[in-house]
Amino acid sequence: MNHLLRQNFGSFSRTNLPFRWSFLRFPKTIPSPDPVHDSLKRRIEHAPDSMPSLTPLLHEWRQLGNKPGLSELRSIISSLHKFDRFSHALQVSEWMSDQKIYNLSTVDFETRLLLIAKLRGLEEASNFLDTIPLKKRDFYVHNALLNSCKTQGSLSIAETTFQKMRDLGLVAKNPKPYNTMISLYYSAQNHDMVVKLLLEMDDQRLEPQGVPFGKLFSCFAIATSVKDSVGMERFLAKWGDRMEPWATCFFPGCLYMGLGSIDKSLSLFRKAEELLDDDCRKNMYGALMRVYCLHGETEDVYRLSELAKRHGVSFDATVSSEMIKFFAMKNDFDGAHEIMEEWDTGAGDLGLSDFGHKIRCMKEEADKAINMLGKKESTWESLTDMLERNLAEGEDDGERERRKRVTEALEGRLHERWNPKTSMTLSAYACVQYVEGRRDMESAAEILKLLNKQEQVSRAMDKDRLCLKMVEAMRGGGYVGGEV
Repeated sequence: MNHLLRQNFGSFSRTNLPFRWSFLRFPKTIPSPDPVHDSLKRRIEHAPDSMPSLTPLLHEWRQLGNKPGLSELRSIISSLHKFDRFSHALQVSEWMSDQKIYNLSTVDFETRLLLIAKLRGLEEASNFLDTIPLKKRDFYVHNALLNSCKTQGSLSIAETTFQKMRDLGLVAKNPKPYNTMISLYYSAQNHDMVVKLLLEMDDQRLEPQGVPFGKLFSCFAIATSVKDSVGMERFLAKWGDRMEPWATCFFPGCLYMGLGSIDKSLSLFRKAEELLDDDCRKNMYGALMRVYCLHGETEDVYRLSELAKRHGVSFDATVSSEMIKFFAMKNDFDGAHEIMEEWDTGAGDLGLSDFGHKIRCMKEEADKAINMLGKKESTWESLTDMLERNLAEGEDDGERERRKRVTEALEGRLHERWNPKTSMTLSAYACVQYVEGRRDMESAAEILKLLNKQEQVSRAMDKDRLCLKMVEAMRGGGYVGGEV
């Protein structure tokens, strides 16, 4: 059922510094009234942003016999953060460490690591982490790197950092690293790892945050190597009230479908169907319809089809092709014909606006279904069935005779339901097939001239909406539109 289904480093404003709360309490100005100390801060703040390095200024100040206090230097770094002077802030942090006279705290290392991650990249930050004295590598320093990985979307370095935190015993009973990793794994569509971490969090009684519960819940159904219905039920029992009601039925249905419990899953799908609202009805109707068609649930297909009409929901190409195959298997010619008419009238965004991958897949499925219907009902033949047979007859038949037979087919001399007037999409598609099969430009031009006499001609003959291959073929044969 797979197909059914970064804390920003940003600006270092005072209200959004990515450091722990104790650092935010450092004053913006030096608390000491000593004017000497204050002048260094004033010098640095007044240095132009374009100044390549503050290190000469700091060295000069030190050579004058001054020894800036640790709290003063932290305040300077905080001030530089405030004005987005990150490079200067890192220079002060590095100078402070290089002096070997300060008893640096884990906060100081955390500050420097975050600046390195922002300015030089995560790999440099990870390397710096390994140089920090072991006693200073606490939870906050590691978590700073982990958050930077989330900001920059690096899963590989995040995994390495998370494992280091595990080895040091820094993740137990702490939801923050788990939430960061879950967010990264979800973004990478690694649903198996999301499920694994969710179950670990549940064992430790931790609450997931950062990704909506409905999306987390869906991972149980999408995961491939982990099919844990017990874990899903545990998650549902604990967090079910935080999800959309339909999700609490639909995703378990997907999981049980994957486990082979068809009856149980269909029962859950029908229940989910009753809980849908207008915001999700269109997408969910399509997902449910595919399931019902796939498993041949006749009553469900017809019921949902009527509900879709009542709510003004139209199905896309993929769902429509599944419905046609279903109706063909049930010998329901009217049902199949109704879907074909929706293609030709453009209902459900299935007109000639796109001859791309979606339409090609849809037509391939339609061909199979129409061929099947043509064999079961002897009074008429499908347009594509006749064309396919003509193309397969080989070179023995003369070009003139073959053109005549195709022309007759497109003029509507088959059963009236295949009149090109109401089958414009199929008619144009047949031209593409014919041109690709025989490179017969003259026949295709004659066919298009016939179509040009029909109603809705603007839809069929707008070259911007026709298959590019078809347009280029017509140009090569002297046909651009209208008369030859």
